[in-house]
Amino acid sequence: MALASTEIRNPIVLSRQEWIKVLLIYVAIAVATGFGIYLTFWVGTQYAIFWPLGVLAYTLGLRHGVDADHICVIDNTTRKLIQQDKRPTTVGTWFSLGHSTIVVAMLGLLVIASRFIESNLPAFEADGAVLGTIISGGFLYVIALINFLIFWQVYLIYRELRTGQLDQKKLDALGFAGVMRPVSTTCTDHMGSAWARIHTWDGTKWNISSDWYQADEEVLNPMVKAAADKYASDKQIARRTPEDCQS
Repeated sequence: MALASTEIRNPIVLSRQEWIKVLLIYVAIAVATGFGIYLTFWVGTQYAIFWPLGVLAYTLGLRHGVDADHICVIDNTTRKLIQQDKRPTTVGTWFSLGHSTIVVAMLGLLVIASRFIESNLPAFEADGAVLGTIISGGFLYVIALINFLIFWQVYLIYRELRTGQLDQKKLDALGFAGVMRPVSTTCTDHMGSAWARIHTWDGTKWNISSDWYQADEEVLNPMVKAAADKYASDKQIARRTPEDCQS
């Protein structure tokens, strides 16, 4: 049997262009971080209070970056893009840029409205804490609901599979059209279809790269029977006969 010459690529291995993109992102992050540290030192020489505040803000930002709601949204977005045959190599970067942009914009608004906030600070502290908890907690509940719905769909498919209700039409709707031929087994034939074909991964999706091949049952069946006889002998199991299947 001649195998297809298409190269099978590991889906988690980055291409050369993707490596360059990732390295450029890390370089940009390193440059931005270095500039921020330098700016903190420079401002700290003029106003000493800004030096510890800068260090505190940076460390708290690092901790805030691994909050559960951040991990959930990045993880779910990555999974969705993978399902769409896309390469989500910069999901976390764009999320962090969008999040930090909102934070900087809010800080600007706070500076502009500082006088109003100073006169109403106690109310802002109380209401802001409650609002922040509601937003973060609500987001996590939404993500949990989405994941539960996905799990429920998987469970329904599993149940239909176990009860024999998963027909070809449903398999086609799930994206399994043409993956394999229908399999039919009997009491005396547990092998089912002896046909198969090769699928190769091109880095984004699976492609059919060969025609259907039929196994040589004259070679395969004696090997299966020998393995079954050995298993039955080792486990001291009596082999079932075709007559048993009629009962």
